Amino acid sequence: MTQIINKYILPNELSIHFFVNGFSFCTSSQIDFTPINSGIEELKVLLKKKLEFFPKDNFEIFSVVFFQRPSTFVPRKFFDSKKSKIYLSLYNKTPKEDIVAYDILDSQQQVNIYSFEKEIKTIINENEIQFNWIHYNTILHKKILGICSFIEFQYQLFIHIQYKAVDVFLAKTDQIVFNNRFSIKNEDEFLYYIFFVVEQFGLKFDDFEIIFLGKFSKYNKYYDLTSQFHKNYKFIENDSEIIIDQSKHSAPYLANYSG
Repeated sequence: MTQIINKYILPNELSIHFFVNGFSFCTSSQIDFTPINSGIEELKVLLKKKLEFFPKDNFEIFSVVFFQRPSTFVPRKFFDSKKSKIYLSLYNKTPKEDIVAYDILDSQQQVNIYSFEKEIKTIINENEIQFNWIHYNTILHKKILGICSFIEFQYQLFIHIQYKAVDVFLAKTDQIVFNNRFSIKNEDEFLYYIFFVVEQFGLKFDDFEIIFLGKFSKYNKYYDLTSQFHKNYKFIENDSEIIIDQSKHSAPYLANYSG
């Protein structure tokens, strides 16, 4: 897999973000979301159609960000690319037809392993365009390590909410000591998983703060519920100078990221 070197979507870039409920064609000025209701066959048809009619000549950089499947991190010193499927199988059940890929995080000495539908790669390759690939968890991992600070608290619990899921990262002394993605259906399940992590690590309420990645009106119930149980919380916005409508993106905090 080719590593993406830019952080935000550039003016000359098209980035396709794939989710369990559809895909978004993202540029620096807009998000065009296509919902998927009936599985891979519908995805194949709609993705082909979108690629055929989208004005690709307007762009010089093409990237893909995968959100559909969870991922797992392996220390680089222990990583063997031939065992990628084995590493992933210990964390998440991977469909046999999936392509298993990985991102190398050089500065963190970590490898992020994930999978995605092979049909996506086939369709994109048919367009004879060189796309860079990355998993959203790689972006989050880098972002969190870049913003964590332990001046006031021993731990920081970072929370990223997306479509029917929440990503939880626990950081301590400039290291991520835990991360996981939990499927959620409502606010109660969200709170259950957050405080499951708190209990598992024996965190005292004065020892950690909760940091939400982004603040979006559709998640207000999650924020309000959290505030009833924990007083130390705040929101971190991304620092992109380009403002786009994120409301139709299934992971709005990452709407303008490509790597």
